[in-house]
Amino acid sequence: SAVVAAFAYARTVQIIGPTRAAIFPAVVPAIAMLVGVPVTGEIPTPLQLAGLGVVSVGLIIALNLVASAISKKADDAIV
Repeated sequence: SAVVAAFAYARTVQIIGPTRAAIFPAVVPAIAMLVGVPVTGEIPTPLQLAGLGVVSVGLIIALNLVASAISKKADDAIV
């Protein structure tokens, strides 16, 4: 399964580019925790949910910084 994941990630980088593909490793733990609830029946602890919130906020901040940097770069190219 790791080989399939590596090929899938490489293909994703080709399709959407490295900047956007860099998001995927950051969301894996959150997705694993959320998928684990219905699949295994495990309920996340309050500490795990807090960690999910911190990681999610950090990811949103990082995405906004990347988006603004890309936008600024595009604006600079136009001028």
